[in-house]
Amino acid sequence: MNGRMRKYRESLKNTRPVVVPKELHRVRIDYSALVKYAKQKGVEPSRLSDEEKNQFILNSDMQTIKALRNQRT
Repeated sequence: MNGRMRKYRESLKNTRPVVVPKELHRVRIDYSALVKYAKQKGVEPSRLSDEEKNQFILNSDMQTIKALRNQRT
């Protein structure tokens, strides 16, 4: 095995798995309402609690979103 092939095989170990579109979990979030709510509270949207964010997530919740995010990393 030459050096190029070895480097290629090593790079495959660090490659994320392919996600097929039908496997994607579609999450719907009302971002405009979330941002408006955060502005009213005087904070950045990222500073809102998960419970507050859940009000604007239409078909899921923050716990599920965090789990999906961890699967992709």
